[in-house]
Amino acid sequence: MDIVKIGKFIAELRNLKGITQKELASSIMVSDKAVSKWENGKGLPDPSSWLALCDVLGISVNEMLLGMKYDIPITPAISDKTLVDSTLLFRKKANKRSLILLFVSLAFTFIFTVSIILFTNLTFFSDSFNMEISEGKQISIPVPKNSFYRRTGGMYIVIFKTLREPDEVNIFIDRYKSSLYKTERDGAMLYYDSVNDITL
Repeated sequence: MDIVKIGKFIAELRNLKGITQKELASSIMVSDKAVSKWENGKGLPDPSSWLALCDVLGISVNEMLLGMKYDIPITPAISDKTLVDSTLLFRKKANKRSLILLFVSLAFTFIFTVSIILFTNLTFFSDSFNMEISEGKQISIPVPKNSFYRRTGGMYIVIFKTLREPDEVNIFIDRYKSSLYKTERDGAMLYYDSVNDITL
């Protein structure tokens, strides 16, 4: 099936009838842009408009799909081939549309997921996490640039995770603790953060 040939055939018949694209479009209830698209070989008429279009142009559906007039009767073999070709073409177009839709859906899902991660990630673009521990006092804990913090269950539960290795959680917490001054009070080990003037 040759879409360009069909388009030229439609244009030729329309001109022979002495009607404009707008008049043809109006008579079969489509837009004149659709008729222009067909005649330029950029698409086929929708099957729902085939009978009306062929009636206006004075041809059979088979002749339209073949892109030429037949002076002799169209044989069942030619008719069957035309039907098969048109079915395959529309199936191919449907598959292409499905693939495009799938790709757009996957791209949207990916962008949405990344956006959610970044917008709920309080330390993704920072090298520290600030947490209020009492009466307006905050503690600043250094964290890797690609880590994030979240609250769960409505409580202020500090959960550090990284987007690389789970073991990094302990690494950067231990690194912070090692920078603090250790002291023992009443049998408990305390850590003094001189930067924030806070004892943990």
